[in-house]
Amino acid sequence: MIHCVKLRNWKSHESTEVCFGKGTNLIIGSMGSGKTSLIDAVCFALYGTFPSLKSRRVKLDDLIMRRPIRHSKAEVSLEFDSNGKSFVVSRSVSQGASEAFLREKNGTLLEGPQSQRVTEAVEGLLKVDYELFARSIYSEQNRIDYFVSLGRGERKKQVDELLGISRFEDARSSSAAVINRLNSLKEELDSRVNKNELEKARAELTALATETKELEERRANIASQLRDLEAQSKESALALTALEAREKQFNSLQREKASADALAKNFASQRDYRKALLSRSVSREELLEKPTVEAKAAELRKGLQQLREAQGEARALSLQAGSSAKEAAALGEVISASLQKQEVQRLQTELASLRKQASELDAEVAQANASADALAKQCRECEEKAARFSQVETEIASFEGAEAAAERLRVESAALRDLTASLDASAKQLESALHSLSTDAAACPVCDSILPPEKKTGLHSEKRALLEKTLSESNAARLKLQESCAEEKKQAEKASARLRLMQEKELLQKTVEKAGETKNSLSNAVALAGEKTGKRGSLLVVLKKSEESLEAARLLLEKAVEKERLFASAAQAQSNSSAARDKADALLKQFSENALEQAEKRLAELESAREVFAAEDALFQSTAKAVAVETELQKLLFSPAELADCRAKALQCNSAFSRASAENEGLSKLVEEKKKLASSRRELLSSAAAVEKEALLAAKRLSEMTVFQEALVETQSLLRTELVEAVNEAMASLWPSVYPYADYSCARLNASEDDYSLELSSLDGEWTSVEGVSGGERSCAALAMRVAFAMVLTPELSWLVLDEPTHNLDRQAVALLCRALHEQIPKIVEQTFIITHDEALKEGASAKVFFVERDKERGDKSSVQEMCEMSADISTPSFRRNEMNAS
Repeated sequence: MIHCVKLRNWKSHESTEVCFGKGTNLIIGSMGSGKTSLIDAVCFALYGTFPSLKSRRVKLDDLIMRRPIRHSKAEVSLEFDSNGKSFVVSRSVSQGASEAFLREKNGTLLEGPQSQRVTEAVEGLLKVDYELFARSIYSEQNRIDYFVSLGRGERKKQVDELLGISRFEDARSSSAAVINRLNSLKEELDSRVNKNELEKARAELTALATETKELEERRANIASQLRDLEAQSKESALALTALEAREKQFNSLQREKASADALAKNFASQRDYRKALLSRSVSREELLEKPTVEAKAAELRKGLQQLREAQGEARALSLQAGSSAKEAAALGEVISASLQKQEVQRLQTELASLRKQASELDAEVAQANASADALAKQCRECEEKAARFSQVETEIASFEGAEAAAERLRVESAALRDLTASLDASAKQLESALHSLSTDAAACPVCDSILPPEKKTGLHSEKRALLEKTLSESNAARLKLQESCAEEKKQAEKASARLRLMQEKELLQKTVEKAGETKNSLSNAVALAGEKTGKRGSLLVVLKKSEESLEAARLLLEKAVEKERLFASAAQAQSNSSAARDKADALLKQFSENALEQAEKRLAELESAREVFAAEDALFQSTAKAVAVETELQKLLFSPAELADCRAKALQCNSAFSRASAENEGLSKLVEEKKKLASSRRELLSSAAAVEKEALLAAKRLSEMTVFQEALVETQSLLRTELVEAVNEAMASLWPSVYPYADYSCARLNASEDDYSLELSSLDGEWTSVEGVSGGERSCAALAMRVAFAMVLTPELSWLVLDEPTHNLDRQAVALLCRALHEQIPKIVEQTFIITHDEALKEGASAKVFFVERDKERGDKSSVQEMCEMSADISTPSFRRNEMNAS
């Protein structure tokens, strides 16, 4: 049972709490008042969605209240019972996201905040998922006959889904697909087994075994021969290796002997050549004098070098002294450098003073020019503002009378708005009257009696004509109002512009009055700037002459300094030249060129003697080495014929071994190929056996699946029959409570092979499809089927929700429905919720009645009132306003 639902900023409900009772609860309200929003909130709290949200007719953000104030979050909370325990489920929506919580009534959290997890928990408690709730319990507005209006195939599909037997159809379709696949698999497996090929493979396998055995025996014999040949080859190879090593040593010794003989011959030739160069015979003892002779020769060469350097330096210094003296004489007569330096310092001081005066004058000139420029700019601005002043006066004159016109148009627009509002109110009253006249229970507004048809038709035509006239006048007034508002806006803009221009004129007038004073200041500033500029020009002339005098004095100072430097350099060079000549004379007295020549001649003789003795020593060593190598050759005992015989024998052994190895390898490959071929034949036989086994298994599974499919079909048929019978039993008990006439005694749901048909039984016992009866009869049958579905499919929940169930019902059927809702249905369904605009249905309430109101024109929020007590006269109820809403 559902106890209470709380809404906060949900659609048009700002803060609403509604507590339901056991039995039939009625929610009454006009179109757009927010009555359906209450049941949508119940459905959303339980399952996180409702039909229009599920079908995307509304978005999640549309659930958040927008008028009269836009909110950022919507919340719903629902208290319900299940299996003797109370639970509270709450959900919130903000910016396209949602969260949910499921708690026990004492506050213990069971699930949250993931919305899907909460939905699954609620479905587990209620034992009803959203699809079953939406199809069997909740009938949307004007969709009582939803299943009747579906096409043949779609109706069968959705009723099967509702009854829960569509899963059997899905399983049957899946089993048929499996059977087809098993048939295909069995045919494929049967086609893969060829008896002739299997017999041929077995024969080949036997022949291959015999051939492989013979080849293995041949390979064993060859292997024995290979071992003998391998031993012979190794023995020949060792002998050949030893002889080749001796050959290599023999060749190396011969090369060494030839090299030693050649060196001995070369050294003998060198010795004879060096001896021929000597003028006398030199002993080995004389070679000991060579270091002493070399030292003396080096000392003599060093003395000669120092003498030549001293003579060169003396000549260079003498030339430098002469050159410096000539350069100094070329500079002419100049005063001393110290006096000239004093003159330069005096001129620098004078120039610095003049530059300081020039800098001060530059600053004064710049200041005077800046002041003149600023005043000139002010004068130009004054002239521009004077021109603007005249233009503003002209524009002000063009906007004359705009304030009065704007005020007149404001009054006219206000009157038109009042007229439009009055006409719209009249049109709404006329539309309401037309709606009342359109119902079967149209009553006179004065005496409350039912209007006769001809009177109702006349009033309807009269009201319709008056409505059209009122709407025409309203449209004309609205068009005139738009024109008046546009003209009012235009005149208001002109008045505003005139006010801005008046303010601008006042400011411009002050500026124009100051223009003469600014011009006088400009003249004085220009004169002062000219005077300062003249002084600056005179000072610049004096400054330039001072700079020229300073530059001339600096040149004279540089000339005096350079002349003094040249005289000093010439004197120093002359002194250094005299010292260098004295040094050269002293060295010349110590040096003897004949002594140097004798020392170098003796040194050359000793070097030639050393080379003769060195050649004799090398000749002796080479001759000794040649004799030693000849002795080793005689000891080696190497024979080239023996080496040739050994090589021939080794080649013969290797050839025999290679032939035997090749034959053995060929036999091994042939044996391997035979084994592979035998393996492939065994695999073929094994694969064929596996295929035969798999084919037998597929045949067994095919038989089992065929039996399973037949069982599914039979079970589906039995379950459909039982469920339809249960629904028809419920409809038979309900029919007298919802249909007020005797022409149809019963309603049933007829299940055929490809469709479900809702049928009515006439007095003669003939069944007629509801597609051929009136809309009211069809609605009664659909209503009975809806209640029957809820009774049969959700007996644990025992809820029923009907939105506008009186669609297409006449007054007598509505009265019978009221009695059924009040008396019969509460005995069958524990809790029923009726949403309607028809206040006549309030007589059917066995629990509570709620009235939902809302001023749509003002965009106001919805308010809910509960009918607290019912007197004997049901038309005079007392109400209790929802406390939360009142706050």
